[in-house]
Amino acid sequence: MRRRAPALLGLLIALAAIAAVLVLVLDPDEGTAGPPDPVTVSPVPGGRWAAPESEISLRGLPPQRLGTIEVSGSKSGMHPGRLEPHFDNEGASFVPDEPFEPGEEVKVSTHLTVPGGRDGDYRFWVSRPAEPPSPRAAERPGGPVRHFASRPDLITPAVEVPTHTPGTTPGLIFIAPKRGSGMNGR
Repeated sequence: MRRRAPALLGLLIALAAIAAVLVLVLDPDEGTAGPPDPVTVSPVPGGRWAAPESEISLRGLPPQRLGTIEVSGSKSGMHPGRLEPHFDNEGASFVPDEPFEPGEEVKVSTHLTVPGGRDGDYRFWVSRPAEPPSPRAAERPGGPVRHFASRPDLITPAVEVPTHTPGTTPGLIFIAPKRGSGMNGR
């Protein structure tokens, strides 16, 4: 019996060590040897088309694992905000308290692994909205217009298709006029 005790004790120690390794592998909150899970973001790193009212979406981890997100604009400075969890619990959106400035560079700092970022940090740019067309452009003279007795408030461009091209379907033609004679298409 005395000879079996050291062997049995060694077996128990080996089983305890295996169980401890399994706990570390199966429970990611206890830590792993690998890098943290990547988080995809939108606007994307280096993106140049974000709207001033953009929220920053972070996908790939539950909201409680996203940690602190710091956001600052090159013109508007630090942006406090809040994290709004996504419906599936696989991410959240950082909702800034104030919009960004058109044309500014925005820096996002995290402790996360962000593809396209560096050490959890990345940048994107806010686009400048297009200038609306000048009122004079809408008043340019164009071609003939059509009037309708049933809707005298409508004035549409007159469209004539003088030839039939083989391979086209006969019937209605969809147009969306934007400038010229008549009302702009909507």
